[in-house]
Amino acid sequence: MKKFKIICIIIFAIVGALIIYNHFDTEEFKSSLPNEISNDYNLTSETVVYENTNIDEVINIINNKYGIVFMCTPDTEWCKKYAEILNDVAIEKDIDKVYYLNIKNERSLNTNKYQKLVNSLSEVLLTDDTGNKRIYMPEVVFVRDGKIIAHDNETSFITNDETVEDYWTIENVEKLKNKLREYIDLLNTVEEENETELNSTLESEE
Repeated sequence: MKKFKIICIIIFAIVGALIIYNHFDTEEFKSSLPNEISNDYNLTSETVVYENTNIDEVINIINNKYGIVFMCTPDTEWCKKYAEILNDVAIEKDIDKVYYLNIKNERSLNTNKYQKLVNSLSEVLLTDDTGNKRIYMPEVVFVRDGKIIAHDNETSFITNDETVEDYWTIENVEKLKNKLREYIDLLNTVEEENETELNSTLESEE
């Protein structure tokens, strides 16, 4: 009898834990959790569009899918400022997700996966002092169906003593925002053209 009671208590405890877990494992609860990326980049906006991802997924997106991929590291003030500007523009343009990848460790170790990513991005990358393609940060790419529609790496190659505060004047911030707006519009235009072409093909087959 005592064993039966113990088993019942254990079962009730497990069921109770599952109920509590399912209750809190909701989008509303998740959105209330501290955003790691927001903290890392000191983002003050209530909405943060960045979704942490891994290098395998980024390679897949660039080669096959649709999306905006932002590669950076919170270790530099240049990346932090760029992340803020890109986040603001994405919110303005109703972009609900920007894939985020901290590429620093993979790049430092020059892993096979990093080399695969470099190959996927080779057409838009700068070269280093040895003539090899390299992902300089910040780097953002706009991808549609395995094709890079646009990219930007402003401030990724600044070698002088200019500070973030000196460079990012109100005028320069607005210039970058306009550029990012154009790239997002271009990405959406390509999407609309593809949908129109698909619809025309389906209609002709009927």
